[in-house]
Amino acid sequence: MKNCILTTASHSIFSDLARFVKQARSFHPTDDIVIMMPEYHMDPVSCKQLKDEYKIRIATYSLQFCNNLADLMTKRFVMFEQYLNQFEYNNVFICDCRDLYFQGNIFDYKFNTDIVCFKEVNKIKDNDVAKGWLNIFSDPKEKEQMANEYNICLGTLLGTQTGILKFIGPFLHKMMTSGLALNNDQIIYNYLIHTNAIESLTVKLEDNFTGPVATVGDRDAHSSVTIKEDGTVYINSVHKPVVVHQYDRLSPELQKLINKE
Repeated sequence: MKNCILTTASHSIFSDLARFVKQARSFHPTDDIVIMMPEYHMDPVSCKQLKDEYKIRIATYSLQFCNNLADLMTKRFVMFEQYLNQFEYNNVFICDCRDLYFQGNIFDYKFNTDIVCFKEVNKIKDNDVAKGWLNIFSDPKEKEQMANEYNICLGTLLGTQTGILKFIGPFLHKMMTSGLALNNDQIIYNYLIHTNAIESLTVKLEDNFTGPVATVGDRDAHSSVTIKEDGTVYINSVHKPVVVHQYDRLSPELQKLINKE
């Protein structure tokens, strides 16, 4: 059974999408690569050429269904759920495409849980963006617990197809009933995972410096990054992650090196 890389391209330009597809296909020659994007978002001729050359699937959605970034935060998982209920896969990797860089086959990574979540470098209280989410917690103990957990990134999520679907259902329910703004998807994700709120879901948390995915966007992660002349990224000079996320937040010089053909 095939695996599937699943992403949205609603806020990407074509050159970013083409880079992502070319690189993803080079390491995943037989797996499905599925791109979800708004109708008329990109030149249809260019998209067809990309689709035909790299054998990807492009699923479009109406702007009436999802027309801004905050809306997308929730509704991308509605689309992912609908898609995964139509096809059968072994494992699924949900990821961003604009700022993600493959250095190997993510499905070579072995795990025995429903899903694998990837920690960032800092705890929530030490992340400039994430610490602002703590204000949603009225219970001081709950707030303190979340503050001391590592931020886990919703831009990369690996799991079995069954495991991903087991996560998406309760996640969407919490999003729809929490009363929070829709762009609080990541704190809800962190809350569900760190508190084991989905009882039947088995989860593995991977470290940012030693796991298969390295999220390098936070400034505290920049010093750990070494990039070789061929563009290969290493963490702390020794660990080569399979996936590098948020590489676009590195210096322009390093971005050019990573994107070197």
